[in-house]
Amino acid sequence: MSPHSRVFITQQPRPNKQDWTPNFTPATRYGTLFYIFSASDRPSMDPDGAIFQAAEALEDFNPLCDYLLWPNSGDPGAVVAIMAVLARKQISKLTILNWERRLVRGTRDVRQGFYTPITFRLPEYK
Repeated sequence: MSPHSRVFITQQPRPNKQDWTPNFTPATRYGTLFYIFSASDRPSMDPDGAIFQAAEALEDFNPLCDYLLWPNSGDPGAVVAIMAVLARKQISKLTILNWERRLVRGTRDVRQGFYTPITFRLPEYK
């Protein structure tokens, strides 16, 4: 991790029915956290606005040291807008942070775990 690494979270999650939201503290070991879309944003309802918002948030995204984190929730349009912006930037790799659940008494506990970086090497298209 570079001292200037950032973790871009696709969308700030809303609390679920039990008033629980993911704890992103373990992701801070990879960099400073930034939300691309807020919990109230509806990218699917305004695709053009979503592309603009994602482009602004990712303007200086550096695939050599920055990470993308999808919290397994939110508007799917957020992910589509982000991927469209990153594809337009013609990056050669993308590293995501994947949540790995810990086993607690033989059961996977969603509240306990850690993030694992996974790097996707992207082919060049002409």
